[in-house]
Amino acid sequence: EDKDQGLRAELNFSGRYVGGENEDVTVFDVKFNKKIGDLPERYFSEIVMQTAKAVASSKEKDPAWRGKK
Repeated sequence: EDKDQGLRAELNFSGRYVGGENEDVTVFDVKFNKKIGDLPERYFSEIVMQTAKAVASSKEKDPAWRGKK
């Protein structure tokens, strides 16, 4: 969240929190409080980069993830 600019990104996932010990977590999506075209490019790219880093270590994929949302 960037309160000064009124920007917020929300990561939607299963479980209690991302990074929980020995807990499988499915990341569903990232939602912004503004349309992507209205976001500063740097803010958007930073959120995408951080999300990619958070999920990059996983080697598992769940093709049925949409049904769990």
